[in-house]
Amino acid sequence: MGGAPNDDISSVLTTFGDVIVVGIQYRLGILGFFNVPGTKTKGNFGLMDQIEALKWVQRNIAKFGGDPSNVTIFGESAGAISVSLLMLIPQAKELFHRVIAQSGTADSLPSCFAVQDIKKARVFLESLNCSLSEQYLDCLRDRSSDEILNSQLLHMSPEVSKQFWPSELMTPVVDGLYITDIPRNLLRQGKFHRVPSIFGMNADEGSMIPTMMFGQSVPLSHYTSHLFQTFINTSRNTPEDDNDLVKAAILQSYTKHGVSQTPEIIREQISELFHDKFATAPLSLSLQSLASAGIPGYFYIFEHRSKYSVWPSWAGVNHADELPYVFGAPFKTPNVSPLSNGFTDMEKGLSRFIIKLWTNFAKYG
Repeated sequence: MGGAPNDDISSVLTTFGDVIVVGIQYRLGILGFFNVPGTKTKGNFGLMDQIEALKWVQRNIAKFGGDPSNVTIFGESAGAISVSLLMLIPQAKELFHRVIAQSGTADSLPSCFAVQDIKKARVFLESLNCSLSEQYLDCLRDRSSDEILNSQLLHMSPEVSKQFWPSELMTPVVDGLYITDIPRNLLRQGKFHRVPSIFGMNADEGSMIPTMMFGQSVPLSHYTSHLFQTFINTSRNTPEDDNDLVKAAILQSYTKHGVSQTPEIIREQISELFHDKFATAPLSLSLQSLASAGIPGYFYIFEHRSKYSVWPSWAGVNHADELPYVFGAPFKTPNVSPLSNGFTDMEKGLSRFIIKLWTNFAKYG
């Protein structure tokens, strides 16, 4: 999990919406979620940081004019996964009262599972010249943060990640204390904090894979049937069971039969698969769980493609494309965003409208 709030990201949101926005910093990646099965190092430190920050809000927000009995937590992508997970964590109860999850839920990435294989922890420790012995923590503490993060980046590189993808060391896991079971089980069993929530996604979330994860520099010829099958075979498709029958069914379902498997078609198939896996199915589960519990749950799809979007046309309305509108980027000087080269007057109105929706929900439900 990654990301960080910008110092000035919420100035327009707070001004137009008349709300107080608190940006939470928490430990990320290996530093936030490293776990060693069978030991006291159970991970989820980043989630513990988030809980402590929410406790700080409860103790101090009134001094800033805020109301500790009316706290809305919201986030996008990893942030959306975080706020959704907080709904499942017993220690977070009564620390917040509403949730807005943009493009992600607790079940979006089936990496939140009970880790039993110690191999990846051992490999990572060895990359830092540490061994899986009783002194492994002392050895890690002798390493600088730069050494640890450089090793993390190494293991995430395409050359290494083909054999070793450290997701289980970098994301929330079932630890039996904070996260007591895989998220979809907790949701189906109704074991979550019953707070009104908004869950939503963008129209083309799956474009994140070819644009952000694969990178736009990847040649079109890279998209082959072999890549598509590899993407399915190497992805963790379900947290319960990931057998060959599941993979074969996914391949059959997302292959566009009767058309030539051109690179453009392969790219589209990968995008559609990830869109459903990351967004459609997990969001549906969260909303169904809320409905079963009689809790207000709202759903949106953001379908506006920015006039001056930085993404190629085939990417549509990509992951994170709604963020400039939530935070009022069209009103900032200069009138730019990492996701756009400028905004129209209509898009300024759209931003005002979304800010109104988000802040009205936060204030009134």
